[in-house]
Amino acid sequence: MKKLVLLCILFAFYQAYSQQRYQQAEQSYQEAFTHYKKGELGLARALIDESIQFRETPESKYLSGLIFEKGHKPLRAVSEYEATVALNPDFREAVFKKALIYLQFGNPEQAVKDLSSLLNTASDFHETTTIMFQIDESGGNQNRLMTTNMMESQLYSYRAQAYQKLGADEQALNDYNKAIELDQTPDYYIGRGLLHAGKKQYVLARHDFNRAIALDSTNHLAWYNLATIDDDVRLPPSLLLGAEFAPTLGLLASREMEKGNYQSARNYLDKALKINPDDDLSLINRGRTKIKMNQHASARSDFNQALRINPQRFESLYLIGNTYFFEKNFKNALAYYDQYLSVDGTNGMIWYNAAMCHFELKGEQDACHYLERADHFGMVQASAMIREHCN
Repeated sequence: MKKLVLLCILFAFYQAYSQQRYQQAEQSYQEAFTHYKKGELGLARALIDESIQFRETPESKYLSGLIFEKGHKPLRAVSEYEATVALNPDFREAVFKKALIYLQFGNPEQAVKDLSSLLNTASDFHETTTIMFQIDESGGNQNRLMTTNMMESQLYSYRAQAYQKLGADEQALNDYNKAIELDQTPDYYIGRGLLHAGKKQYVLARHDFNRAIALDSTNHLAWYNLATIDDDVRLPPSLLLGAEFAPTLGLLASREMEKGNYQSARNYLDKALKINPDDDLSLINRGRTKIKMNQHASARSDFNQALRINPQRFESLYLIGNTYFFEKNFKNALAYYDQYLSVDGTNGMIWYNAAMCHFELKGEQDACHYLERADHFGMVQASAMIREHCN
């Protein structure tokens, strides 16, 4: 009888202990969730780890993955999502999240498997009860939720991207077509357009990029990709001051440079730099344009500014040298060429330009040495100069 009473007491104690751990796990989980939504990831991490210690659940492992992902630790996040699915194979939000990470970080085969499993079971469920499908985890749509049924077109689009990375273009095209049948969005047309462009089907690609623009006339990705295949693209003036259009402006400027339309290229780059004055690449390109327009002092100012913004922009050094060379200031040109060659001694063209400076400065012995280096690094003109001046 005493043994039976003791067993009852122990069982009651165990039940109370288990209930306490359950409550502590739930409380820590809810607090972790609150801190996660506020972006307080350190507190969220400590609390979710505490919750998992008390009681490991699919929900707690999933939230742990979200915290890792928001903290820019995708590989640790995917491990937690895998653990979530191991605990609950029907936890579709975790399947979706890990599929996107696999797609982004080089495992498109697994992404296809995960996305296919979601598509194959899309009709089996209707509502999500977790926090995955927020439209904007950090913004004004914090509480809007989606189900994977509502996301069917997106699932096809993501799987198309995965197939594309695998080189399975026909499967990718089929999925983009299905996505567009379900929901016509600019992103789907851009994705399919890029697939067509990669296969050199430029008429089809142009059609898709134009369809994306028809749906959203301010879509910078659509304009940018259209510009890559259509030399005659002209952006509407109203769009040119949007920050997202800076890369497109750079592309259009390069096109104008290739055509010899230097003032037009300069105009595009002026607009890009108005958007972002600290864009060192745009400064470099505008300086190159100014050299073509014989505006050497102004070009030099751009190169110096690019170098101040990004000291690793070593090409600024020889470009500054070029501005002095064209002004026939060979001493200063040589100084900048030498600075560049101390960083990159394999550029035959710069060795050759420096040799020309030495010739102008009456330093024939040094000039011949520089020509030999230019010849060694593939500057064809150097051989003729060596035969003429150095033997």
